[in-house]
Amino acid sequence: MLEQLVLSVSHFGKKFMIEFSIFKQSFAKRKDLIARANQPETNFKLGSSETTREAFIYLCEKNENFRFDDFLAQLPSHVKTEKCSSNFLTWFIGFVEAEGYFASRYDHEKNLEEIPIIQWQVDPEKKRVQFQIAQKDPQVLYKIRTTLGFGRVTSFKKQNGNVYYKYYTSTKANILRLIHLFNGNFILKKRQVQFEKLLANVEQIWELSIPLKPWNAKPSLDNAWLSGFSEGDAGFYTNLGNNFYRGKYADGRSRYGFFLKFYITQDNAESTLLQIRDLFKATNKLYLIHKGSTLKEYQRLEIANAKSRRLVIDYFNRFPLLSKEKRISFIRWERIHGYQQRGELLTEKSAKKLKTLLLSLEESIS
Repeated sequence: MLEQLVLSVSHFGKKFMIEFSIFKQSFAKRKDLIARANQPETNFKLGSSETTREAFIYLCEKNENFRFDDFLAQLPSHVKTEKCSSNFLTWFIGFVEAEGYFASRYDHEKNLEEIPIIQWQVDPEKKRVQFQIAQKDPQVLYKIRTTLGFGRVTSFKKQNGNVYYKYYTSTKANILRLIHLFNGNFILKKRQVQFEKLLANVEQIWELSIPLKPWNAKPSLDNAWLSGFSEGDAGFYTNLGNNFYRGKYADGRSRYGFFLKFYITQDNAESTLLQIRDLFKATNKLYLIHKGSTLKEYQRLEIANAKSRRLVIDYFNRFPLLSKEKRISFIRWERIHGYQQRGELLTEKSAKKLKTLLLSLEESIS
């Protein structure tokens, strides 16, 4: 699973940057409040002013059942709140949910080949807690560090000699910031259970009392959670790789055409995948698959219906993916969807030319 996510971010461009905005300009009646809430000198300390409290309420209203007030109240003073926006925060929560892992202890000698993409490590003896994201390309990690305003990005070598990068923090204040961000905001049941165990461990080793918030958040097409979640085991499949070959006609001639689907694969996430399916107005059942040589079962949602694909396209254009390779994959997928809907006909020659054209997109997208 590590290698799969690493491939999705391995070519992230240095110039690629997506800045999100907390507030929509169309809300004229909030204009004065927004201007004051985005002042750089505002510390966003909970209870510091009526304006700040209203800004928190407005932010939460915009994100349905996600709550960021406790997290925003503890942002580092140098962080500009318009960068640490609700879109980024919901993306980040989805990203963590897709590939998260919660360990019970901190182990410096752990085999680097087995390090998950995202993990929490707790060492009760040293009273140490660490949060870490490891992957091959550092650009998304730098985006996370810059936007949150804390943590470090460093490189390390795996046993095979490949260089990877990790974002991490073990500073108590930063760990508590992350706990406040995730508390009550996870959607997957398995992540909720893991977080509750983590919270109990943190309270014990640091002698704290942090109330667990209710888990009210749900998948939605009105925030970036699904975009972050799709940075994990989601993909945009097309038959580009085999030159759009679709078999043979009855007379033996080769047939060429377009086939594409959007998919998400997760374990122990059936109810969430069904909710996502319903958001895109698909009706198909989930598939059960096994990855690699393991016997572990995974559920897979596949969306191939043209009308549902249109909703997928609209969503990811509104809430873009941050990793360059997956973003390129989506752009190719969107274009192939357009070719199919326009009824473009393919021959062996035109299929090869189109493949070359689509593969060249990687060079033009930063």
